[in-house]
Amino acid sequence: MSEGALSAVTNFDWNALLPVVIAIFGFFGGAFTYKWQKSLDRQVARLQSRKELYSEFLAATELAMAKFFKEKKTLEYEETRNIKRLRNEIVLTCPKQVVLCLETFDHVRRSVTEYGKFDENSAAEIRGLFNLMLEEMRKDYHQKPIGFWQSFFNEKYEQIVEDLG
Repeated sequence: MSEGALSAVTNFDWNALLPVVIAIFGFFGGAFTYKWQKSLDRQVARLQSRKELYSEFLAATELAMAKFFKEKKTLEYEETRNIKRLRNEIVLTCPKQVVLCLETFDHVRRSVTEYGKFDENSAAEIRGLFNLMLEEMRKDYHQKPIGFWQSFFNEKYEQIVEDLG
């Protein structure tokens, strides 16, 4: 190494470089934090949307079931239209576990309330399936938020989350 190059390195004012290094770390730290917060915001919005969807579905189902068990006659299309619309939204947007419970519940509910296949065990079977479906909905809604590092490696993580629901 030449003497001029050696003196340039040894006499370099490293303190002048410190603000640049701090600014670079601050920029990347801010970008990571912003990305993580956006990821959390999206997850919270998705969960809030599901909560509203679940609430609407459960209220409509309870109303229809109460009417059916009070009057003991099959429900008309207009009375179940909202339930079917909400059911379709749940199938499109919610995790597999919720959808599987919903499909089992809905199959039994429809056979009883729309096709008149009612017997003494129907009410207990519907209530048991309803409670199972409600438990899966609660598990979905009360899931833990995405961790800090998971949000940065989200290509693989998003695929895993998508596979789970």
